[in-house]
Amino acid sequence: MALLPLRLGEQRLGLLQLNDRRIGVFSAEAIASWERLADHLAVALAKFRTEEELRKSEQRYRSLFDNMIEGFAHCRMLYEGDYPKDFIYLDVNSAFEKLTGLKNVVGKKVTEVIPGIRESDPGLFEIYGRVAKTGKPERFEIYVEALQMWFSISVYSPKREYFVAVFDVITERKMAEKALRESEAKFRDLYQEFHGLLDAIPDSIMLLDKDLKVLWANKAVAGSVGETPEVLAGRFCYDLWHKRTTPCEGCPVVHSFESGKPCNEMLTSVDGRVWDIRTVPLIDERGSIARVIEVKRDITEHRKLEAQYLQAQKMESIGTLAGGVAHDFNNILSAIIGYGHVALMKMTEDDPLRLHIENMLEGADRAAHLTKDLLLFSRKQVSERKPVDMNKVIGQVEKFLKRVIGEDIICKKTVTEHPLTVFADSHQLEQVLMNLATNARDAMPRGGAFTVLTEDVNLNEDFTGAHGYGKPGAYAMITVSDTGSI
Repeated sequence: MALLPLRLGEQRLGLLQLNDRRIGVFSAEAIASWERLADHLAVALAKFRTEEELRKSEQRYRSLFDNMIEGFAHCRMLYEGDYPKDFIYLDVNSAFEKLTGLKNVVGKKVTEVIPGIRESDPGLFEIYGRVAKTGKPERFEIYVEALQMWFSISVYSPKREYFVAVFDVITERKMAEKALRESEAKFRDLYQEFHGLLDAIPDSIMLLDKDLKVLWANKAVAGSVGETPEVLAGRFCYDLWHKRTTPCEGCPVVHSFESGKPCNEMLTSVDGRVWDIRTVPLIDERGSIARVIEVKRDITEHRKLEAQYLQAQKMESIGTLAGGVAHDFNNILSAIIGYGHVALMKMTEDDPLRLHIENMLEGADRAAHLTKDLLLFSRKQVSERKPVDMNKVIGQVEKFLKRVIGEDIICKKTVTEHPLTVFADSHQLEQVLMNLATNARDAMPRGGAFTVLTEDVNLNEDFTGAHGYGKPGAYAMITVSDTGSI
């Protein structure tokens, strides 16, 4: 028996075993021949193993190549000088055909497969040509106009003028991204418009959670508390508005959280202002009350206007009644005055009863002035413009003004020493003074002073030019003032 190792350099590939029943057959010369044969066998065996491994490797590569999800293209770049003019498909996988829809491309130029691509997509040629020349890999996303598709491509160069492109079609993703961007842009516009609308509303609007923390507030809320809307987030509403450490009793927001229904309350703050508060609960997908919107409106001035309107209605009713009474009373006075003058005409100058008739007529005349005041109060006096002394008009209405403003308000009168004659309706002047006195009385609930002043003024061109009305010249001016609050 002879055992000869099969070596390839330092690598041992196996043993060559020789058997012969005869003794002494394997001489030194025979062993040397067999060793040379063993060397040749080792080379052959190594080559066989290498080729087998290569075959298996190629099978694995081809299996991987054909089963790749991404498209694969091995190409050779064609240059015209330094300009990348075209490229040839050397090999592609099955995913290439599925993704691009291009078939039987191996061995063909891309300009043959896709006519016009060089003109429509020069950027693709520039990138492939640069990678094939420099050997520096690149990864990019590109829209190929010729195929109407978006691609995500990784490209590298195995050797100069060759490149391999591994790609995926991302058209749907790009369309989804575009739709998302458009949706986000619309949402931003809607968000800005919505918040702009809420900020433009003068009412205070807040979004509150179950802990009564402010999640969002418009500018009206921020302005009422002297803060910015951003600073209000996270603050408790009862601390923000009332400086309290616990929720307010009867809070409509708490009521909406508990009942799940809208709530409307009228509350008066410590500073005397009246608020109309409305709350609306917001339901989440589980049917729970997640948040509550609170809308607060300051109706203090509205309530004052309501009171003034009711007072005006009362005064209008009283005026209507006074006008009716004045007309009826005038009819009675007309009879008294008429028959009184008839009686005087029948009497002699020394008649002892004449004085009684004259006193009766004097009282009737005073009553006639009273009915005139009642008609003025009821605004049923017919307008009659004529030259009147403004000072005299003020003197006639002074007693009635004192009755209007009440005893706790002092009525002061300061007029010029000489008559102030104007062309006007004296009864309308009296009505204006009465209205001003009524306003002054409402502004001075705890008493004060009401002053009427008359004077001569001369208006020049500077005044008329600055105010845009009137003509230069001499005018009579009435100044009415009071010590009440605005």
